[in-house]
Amino acid sequence: MENNNKLSFFARMISAITDFRIYPYIRREKVISSISYFLKLLLFITLIISIYVISNVYEIAEKFTADFNNEIPNFTLKDGVLEAETNTKYSIENGIIILDTNYTAEELKEASNTDIIGYNYNVLISKDAMNIYANENLLGAVDFDKIIGEYTKQGFYNNVLQHFNDIRIKIYLFATTYIAIFTAYILLKLTNILTAMILATIFNFLFGNSLKFGDIFKIAAYALTLPIIIETVALILIGNVSESVTLIYQLLVCVYVFYALRAIKLDKIIITATQNGILKKIVNNDGINIEAQNDLNEKEEVKENRDEENKED
Repeated sequence: MENNNKLSFFARMISAITDFRIYPYIRREKVISSISYFLKLLLFITLIISIYVISNVYEIAEKFTADFNNEIPNFTLKDGVLEAETNTKYSIENGIIILDTNYTAEELKEASNTDIIGYNYNVLISKDAMNIYANENLLGAVDFDKIIGEYTKQGFYNNVLQHFNDIRIKIYLFATTYIAIFTAYILLKLTNILTAMILATIFNFLFGNSLKFGDIFKIAAYALTLPIIIETVALILIGNVSESVTLIYQLLVCVYVFYALRAIKLDKIIITATQNGILKKIVNNDGINIEAQNDLNEKEEVKENRDEENKED
């Protein structure tokens, strides 16, 4: 831990999870280092979530493309308004597509609240827009009034769906998804870090540590490491963050903040003892006792060897 400033991001992440001794050292580093670590953590987690989301979106898109002719009614998109022969609901594993041109985008979102329950992804196609959601978070939106020209069902299939596997479209979709998730995620985690800082302030008072605002932030930034990872794993495995996962998240934050401040308190006690010479004295006394014990052991070993030689004679 002496070369804490030289630790890589992943080394810091592992230490923040497994070794509470890192906290006295991160307290001594600059606040910008902790901000940098926290942003890298969020960027890394966002990358994992984005890959998970995009892989599911592509899976849905491939099946949707295959079933497009049979499941989607004839429609016409002209002058920013979509008109369809009939309305439809089309579910694909953990996603659902709802097409209803009787509503605007806002009206359809409200009207479909009960229909999207149980689905991790939903695509809502109204008369004026198409919105893509993941767990009620907006990933992307297409406003029809920005589309120039006229499209029919067959034209949409030929000009859009058949080009969905274009690498440029994939890169664009991934980039927009990554930015959307990161923007929403960082706002959420700023709220979490403020909560962790309040908790750290309370424990700081109980332990009697004289920590500044910047120190409190550093502790909160690193203490959120494991809770964020647990939350991400739960999201990928079960598709959402349940109440039990949220409870585990909060408990882990409490545990890490408590033991981080405890480690800082113990570090302060050891430094004070060393400076006052108390620790040095204890070490010296232990050293004398060890040497005396070693001499006694050697004498007993020599005596045992002599006794064995006398028996043989």
